[in-house]
Amino acid sequence: MQTISNRAIISDGSIYFNNYRVDPFFYSLRKLRWDILLTFHYGGVDYYSDHEFAEKNRRSLIKNLVIRTLKTLNQPRNDIQFAGFTERKNGKCHTHTLIHIKNKSPISVNTIAEAMKSLTPKEISARDAEDKEKQIEIISDAEAASAYICKFNSNELDIHQIFLSKNFINFIKQEKIWVCT
Repeated sequence: MQTISNRAIISDGSIYFNNYRVDPFFYSLRKLRWDILLTFHYGGVDYYSDHEFAEKNRRSLIKNLVIRTLKTLNQPRNDIQFAGFTERKNGKCHTHTLIHIKNKSPISVNTIAEAMKSLTPKEISARDAEDKEKQIEIISDAEAASAYICKFNSNELDIHQIFLSKNFINFIKQEKIWVCT
């Protein structure tokens, strides 16, 4: 049995997007309204290496950035949900994190993005001024951002670690976007 839905083909229990097999969880992510994209390259070996301790450091850094941002803006912890992905390129790891801001949040996406920029820790490495501006971007096309992060247009999925905010799975179940195959 084969079903075609919005450029995705569901066939024999698998989802194919632009002719590439996609994990159902990743496919579900593209249905969320994402607001901010964080792309962080790291300056120290304790962050960019491909070891468990470095992965813990990366996760902790992202989580703490979100917590500090919410605390600075005096917002509840569950106002931001995130899905983060660690990729390896040229022997160094970097992260992409998709940020979803609760619809009822009284704080604008721009305000949150600016707060995150001001709170970005020193462990984040910017190659140049242009790269620094691309580290924290407001997303205009959520589907394209999630497709890029989840590598929907590539057979080589280089994501080797995924990390989620504390209540992320409950959040996407409430949003009714979970895909079961």
